[in-house]
Amino acid sequence: KPKPTPPDPTPPKPKQVKPKPKPVEVVKPKPRPKPVKPKIKVNLNSTMRQPDTQKVKTQQAAAERARQAEAKRQAALKQSLHNLDSKLSGRTSVNVPQGRYAAANYESLIRRKYVDATIHPGTISGDPVVKVQLVIARNGNVTSARIIGVSGLASWDRAVQKALDRVKRIAPFPAGMSGAKKTFNLNFNSRSFQ
Repeated sequence: KPKPTPPDPTPPKPKQVKPKPKPVEVVKPKPRPKPVKPKIKVNLNSTMRQPDTQKVKTQQAAAERARQAEAKRQAALKQSLHNLDSKLSGRTSVNVPQGRYAAANYESLIRRKYVDATIHPGTISGDPVVKVQLVIARNGNVTSARIIGVSGLASWDRAVQKALDRVKRIAPFPAGMSGAKKTFNLNFNSRSFQ
């Protein structure tokens, strides 16, 4: 018998290659935007508080009225002395202490000068007082101006100190005042400077 032909060998099955798994894409979260810090602008230029012009004008007008009233008072006193002198007999004389009167008038002149130079800090409760010592030469130059007693209210103390720094000269001593220089101790209370 003929031998059966062996069946054709079947080609070996190719090995199934498993596809490689795709790498999983990791989704990174989007970075949050950083908050923008606002830039703070600092004004390095110091600014001086400007005085209220109406208040300054009112202060100047009040000072001018006070000067005029003082001039009228002095003129009236002078006239009274003249009238009194003319009515007295030749043997009677009246001695008016000119030195003390001149010093008192000069002190009021000093006070007015500093009132005009002071920029009042505004509303102040109470009536704080700053004690000041001034040394003035015969020619009117201020040789020393310092605070010898503070009020306890910093804004008023600073206002007085600035006025002391501003005023460098007063009028020369009047004829009746003696000495090369004089020391004046004055109290600057805030109400008299408004």
